[in-house]
Amino acid sequence: MPIESINPASGQLIERFDPIGDAELEDALAHAVRAFGAQRAATFDQRAACMRQAADVLVRDKSRWARIAT
Repeated sequence: MPIESINPASGQLIERFDPIGDAELEDALAHAVRAFGAQRAATFDQRAACMRQAADVLVRDKSRWARIAT
């Protein structure tokens, strides 16, 4: 059964997400564990650069993220 994000004011469907299977979930978790290890080994400057890139994406696409958040 898909997960749906619906605008409560209008009832309009914003986005539909299909559920994933066990294998996909295990792959995602394994990826997260590897990413955590890499992030933990990164220097402060490397982590800060990633955060600046994330901030750039948030600012550049602020309308999109605002729609998703609300």
